[in-house]
Amino acid sequence: MMPNIKDKLDVMIPEHVIFSEHEKERIIKSAKERANSKRILSKRFIMPSFVTVVLLLVIGFFITPFIQQAFFTSHLEPEKVLIPGVEIAYLNNAIYIDSTNEFIYTDHQGIYSFNKQTELRQTLVQPKENAEIFDIAVNEKWLAWYDGTSHSLNILNRISNGKTATTLPYVGDLSVTNDTLIFLFSENQGITSYEKINLNTMEETTLHVLSGSEGAGSRASVDNDKIVIPEAFQNQYGEYYVTYFVYDIYSNERLAKISVPYEQTINVTLTNNRIYAQLVNFDEPSVLGYVDLSDKQLYQLDVPSFWDYAIYENYVALSLPNDESNSVKLFEIIGDEVMPLPTFDGIQGQLVVPRFTEEGTLVVNRKGFTVYLVETK
Repeated sequence: MMPNIKDKLDVMIPEHVIFSEHEKERIIKSAKERANSKRILSKRFIMPSFVTVVLLLVIGFFITPFIQQAFFTSHLEPEKVLIPGVEIAYLNNAIYIDSTNEFIYTDHQGIYSFNKQTELRQTLVQPKENAEIFDIAVNEKWLAWYDGTSHSLNILNRISNGKTATTLPYVGDLSVTNDTLIFLFSENQGITSYEKINLNTMEETTLHVLSGSEGAGSRASVDNDKIVIPEAFQNQYGEYYVTYFVYDIYSNERLAKISVPYEQTINVTLTNNRIYAQLVNFDEPSVLGYVDLSDKQLYQLDVPSFWDYAIYENYVALSLPNDESNSVKLFEIIGDEVMPLPTFDGIQGQLVVPRFTEEGTLVVNRKGFTVYLVETK
């Protein structure tokens, strides 16, 4: 007696993927038609078990796209979070912390947190009318910010509530990883450098002194124990190029110095042992390229024309132009091409400001106090 194909289909499908009876019948019908077209005319010499094997193989062929789509739908489902009463401009720069389920944001006068699980809102830094807070860095333990009015770099231990403040002429490009704060610092003498502070000891060390005369075009990017610092230069022939300086954050060792033949690199991002950037020559369309730190070579991703991007390991979120303005779509990187994913297909309205957390959660904003989170891990 030939085994029940529908029962075997149930076995082949992963537990988290659910098909309706109609979908199962459609898959089996298509598989049988394909199997019958290849069956030998003299049926008396074909064993039923062999027919079953062939049919199940064909079913496997047909079911793969269904499983893939169901996998992406179930594992990359966007989570909608409402944060009422906060201006869109402030939410667009909110930083999400996975371990504490918090959004941290500033209105340029104070700094606040919103917990998406408890919906509890807290004031982390009391607002001051004349404050100018435009750059913050935060994790579950530390919060750092620079107040342009008082010219003070402030560091708050969120566990002990201890606070330190240092007066500095100019500080920018703040980032915090584990117990280390990294920032761009300009002295009155015109020397600009990236400094790091061990937040447990408050010991300060110079990481990199900038020497380029053409700016950077992008913030530095930190990934685990590494940082990449971009600088733009002009050679003796008037040609522009950008150099990436890669350091081990903790040992201060320079791991690489790599130049790319572009006038500007926007949104430099270090992830998956690659340095990604929107590469710009002003007389050409921009491209999304990366330097592989394994071979130091420059490659280009085959992506549609985009306005903005964010990337984490094998996922890239692109802000794509549409009839209204632009909106975010998520892709998976396969080789040097990208495969569109249906993650945001059911969401109406414009999605903006894609960014990833250190743990790989994609954060995008939509008008109306709405933020979407997508866990890629």
